[in-house]
Amino acid sequence: GPKIKARLYYLSQDGTRLAGVERDVPYGEGAADQAREIVIAQVAPVVEPLVSTVPPGTTLRSLFLSNEGAAYVDLSSNVATAHTGGTLDELLTVYTIVNALTTNLPAVTAVQLLVNGKEVPTLSGHVDLGRPLAKNLAWVQ
Repeated sequence: GPKIKARLYYLSQDGTRLAGVERDVPYGEGAADQAREIVIAQVAPVVEPLVSTVPPGTTLRSLFLSNEGAAYVDLSSNVATAHTGGTLDELLTVYTIVNALTTNLPAVTAVQLLVNGKEVPTLSGHVDLGRPLAKNLAWVQ
């Protein structure tokens, strides 16, 4: 089917930031469908030299957009249970998803991460996930 170019985020070579990479992503009808396709592509396994900041086995369970521009992204429990931990790793995982959506979709101004359909305070103890998060390119090289 038709594809679009989207900027997805992976671990930088030095392991301390995100690197944006243009990838082909299936075209989605409307902002919510396109957001789903972007997240599915972002959490998919990658081949070297790319390194994902999202724990292996993480899948998108559901996604919806609010009228205010917040994307609610419900990920499988692997995003938390298989996470490596640490402040930097958690920041990079969170902003991989947040930046992938807010960079590619003007309709999305913030992202709320959910795990197994529930709000969670954090993935591994460091980043406050109690509210939708705006784009933060400070973590991008």
